[in-house]
Amino acid sequence: MALQSSGAISLQDIQDEFTGSHPISLSEYYGVATLPSSGTISVNQFYGTSNATYVAATGGTISTSGDYKTHTFTGSGTFTVSVAGNAAGSQSIDYVVVGGGGRGSNYSNREGAGGGGQVRSGTVASVSATGYAVAIGGSNSNSSALGITAKKGYYGWIVHPGASWSPSGSRIGGSQSYGGSYFGTSYYGGSGSGGVGGASATVSGCYGYTSNRGGHGGNGISTATRGTIGGGGGSGGAQCGAGGTGKHGGGNGCATGWKGSCMGTHGSANTGGGAGGSSTSNRNGGSGVATLRYKFQ
Repeated sequence: MALQSSGAISLQDIQDEFTGSHPISLSEYYGVATLPSSGTISVNQFYGTSNATYVAATGGTISTSGDYKTHTFTGSGTFTVSVAGNAAGSQSIDYVVVGGGGRGSNYSNREGAGGGGQVRSGTVASVSATGYAVAIGGSNSNSSALGITAKKGYYGWIVHPGASWSPSGSRIGGSQSYGGSYFGTSYYGGSGSGGVGGASATVSGCYGYTSNRGGHGGNGISTATRGTIGGGGGSGGAQCGAGGTGKHGGGNGCATGWKGSCMGTHGSANTGGGAGGSSTSNRNGGSGVATLRYKFQ
């Protein structure tokens, strides 16, 4: 708390703000706040002064809102802290770190959607004046910043009756991401960081067969600096069924089977969204992102 701007200030008031030793001497405070580094110091020169220092840093793309600065990393880099700050000013960093989304699988009629990357947010209580490596994961890759790691979304597996493979998906960011449909058997869309993917919907009148629309992707997680991200991809539809819709950065699945081969969509960049299911080639999950926010004044 800053010292008052008028009225009487005692030597003890000064020491309470700036610390020091006994007996108290004004010469202890040369160069602090706005005081001179030599010569005569008077008590009146302490009016409105404070021991507060604030975090100062460089790296990423910097934006300012009110008393806060946010550093956004859409690719790997270094967050360089030049001033660590103190409790009287600021010394904590709010973070959002998002892992890369999982890629989708591809195989005719059985198109698994990628799971959303893990979304981690919170506050680091203090930092040191040093450089911190920031790694932003691409599809199926982890992201990290300030020692915080956000896991990748797992890729979608192809699943059909009698398959020997285990279904996979975003095991960290959500639950499992199942494949599309196979001759009437329903599977789920890719899970998001905030929830599991939706079930397939039945579509009738497909050459006498029952088919299914691919499951929609699961929801992502709401963040203070990046909106809602980390959604799951939509799985591919079987036979005449349309592909599922991706959520919160997740890619859309495509309609396959007797409608012909197709490609789903990639997860959106810097959202950690899972990829949509395809029948011809794997789609990639969206890359991750990190934001670091602190009070600078």
